[in-house]
Amino acid sequence: MQKILKMDEDMVIRNLIKDRSIEIQLQTAPSYIKLFLNESVDDSIVLVYKKLAKRNVTTNGVSAPDCSVDLDLTGSPLAFPFISCDYDVDDTFISEPIKNWQKDEESQGSLSVIKARKILSLCNLHTHHWKVPIWVVCDGSDYQQSILLSTFCDRKSGWVTRNSVKLLGHWSYTQAEEYAVNVRKEHLSISRIPGCEVKILTTQVYNILSSTGHFGKSAQCNISVHLSWSSSSLVASPPLYANAVVEMLIVVGQPTSAAYELWKQLKLLHQLVTVLAVSKEKQESGCIDLPGLEYGNGNSARTETTDVISLLHEMDYIGVKYQGTTFYGEKPATAMPLNQLVQQAVSSKSTLYLDFVHHLFLLLANCRDSVNLAKCLLLVFQEVQSGDAKLFVHPKNPTRIAHILRELMRGSLSLPEISGIRSVELLIEIGLEKISKDYTHIFLSSGVATLEQLKLPSCNINELNEVCKKLDVLGRLQVTLEILLLAESQMKFSVSSLQSLATFGLSNFQTQVESFSKLLEVDNIKFQAPVSMKELQCLITSKYSSSCMQLTSDGDKYKVRTVLHCSAFPIFPFVSPDSSDSQLCDESGILSKDLHCSQLTCLSNKLLSYQVTIKDEGRSQ
Repeated sequence: MQKILKMDEDMVIRNLIKDRSIEIQLQTAPSYIKLFLNESVDDSIVLVYKKLAKRNVTTNGVSAPDCSVDLDLTGSPLAFPFISCDYDVDDTFISEPIKNWQKDEESQGSLSVIKARKILSLCNLHTHHWKVPIWVVCDGSDYQQSILLSTFCDRKSGWVTRNSVKLLGHWSYTQAEEYAVNVRKEHLSISRIPGCEVKILTTQVYNILSSTGHFGKSAQCNISVHLSWSSSSLVASPPLYANAVVEMLIVVGQPTSAAYELWKQLKLLHQLVTVLAVSKEKQESGCIDLPGLEYGNGNSARTETTDVISLLHEMDYIGVKYQGTTFYGEKPATAMPLNQLVQQAVSSKSTLYLDFVHHLFLLLANCRDSVNLAKCLLLVFQEVQSGDAKLFVHPKNPTRIAHILRELMRGSLSLPEISGIRSVELLIEIGLEKISKDYTHIFLSSGVATLEQLKLPSCNINELNEVCKKLDVLGRLQVTLEILLLAESQMKFSVSSLQSLATFGLSNFQTQVESFSKLLEVDNIKFQAPVSMKELQCLITSKYSSSCMQLTSDGDKYKVRTVLHCSAFPIFPFVSPDSSDSQLCDESGILSKDLHCSQLTCLSNKLLSYQVTIKDEGRSQ
């Protein structure tokens, strides 16, 4: 979020830079600067850039302001420098978002390099009290093709740091690896610090899954792998000792997810709890309208008493055939794939671990109101009491409906009276029990978690706070399940790696997913966890999404740092690949075959820091 400079600082800089088309902002560093931000300034910088006119939505273009007044301002940003035709649509690797910058960054234009250097010189002379670095967006019009210039004087430590980021070109992966060797040689020739060993830190990001489409489409789940390692020499491919972290962007509640039906049931329970809380607060005793499960066509098929009779007849057969085979928390002998277990949980015909009460919830979840719900429940009790229905209710099912059914089948209980609010409470209770058994069955049968790790609390249905806490836990289990399903299907992780992800997720999501209500509000959830490099070997290809090699030489009086950053996707809103770039051509002058879908934007950052003695009046010796 951008912050306007304080009044006195704004006046100082405005007295130095009189051109009103130049914007000066104290703000969090944009995404394209965070790549090269080295100072410990909490990502805060002073950003200087050229204001641009608003985007024309119809033509998808940006018109630059009239620069005739100041010939130094020659920046000409493009609206969308990388368009869809720049890539092969059949190449599954190129599926990441076309642009990586934020919407507000599209209006940040570039200044001429001459103008940028003048601004930095003026700021160095007159803004000594500033505690954050100044970065200027420039257009690469100098012979080094500089597109970012920065300077920062830390008056406490006496260190002066200068950054110069230049655009190297748009290269193939092979050319980028070859240039990395030259970067190391150049760094050694610049640093020459006696007795100082050059430290090399390499990081690479591999995009495994990116469902985000082109412009205008909503975000989907994403998976990327981040590798980092240090060495004394360049390494062409990631070694086995590299640190590996998987990063996922999870969008909960997608219809394409295998666990979508479980998510719908969780949302319904949350809605029912809200309805119950409002009804109790208002002390309503009449008919209460109820939400229902929405099916694929967008309409809810409301439950009638005839549907109850059909379910009883169906379960009469099922209860006899499968009695005693029900899974109820015991760990199976052999682990099963997660996706198969989820399919069992969401299937209306599943009888492997659900008893009659769980199936009853799925039917009653579509009652139109509390009166209809109470009638359906009473009909079930009447049929069981008369002996016309032979049902299987697990002896460990703790719900009150299960207790009533067991007593009715023994003939030791008369028909209970059920009010509207009472029927809603009973429905919520069997819903919580049903979906708790779903998650228990999935996590235990797959072997990815234990019952102790799930930490499913018991709750008193009369205490809404306890009900909400259980919903919070179930929401975190849903998010963890979404992560595991993606890791199993997209990354082919083994059970041991899925166990590691489950343990990490279940122990860390409590802070990120505080409550189920907040889970409904967020668009996506970011998840990071360390993984085994051996699991990733089959996923790592020669085509990384981005790569960054950082060479550092530190001395007592000065530091030299060189960063080579290569990205398969655009980094800057104001930089566009040029198909006429000679670096893209082979000896015959024809573009290399793989450049159409795998060209990299390569940039280099030369950072030089030197220590000076700063006098009180602001001058350096």
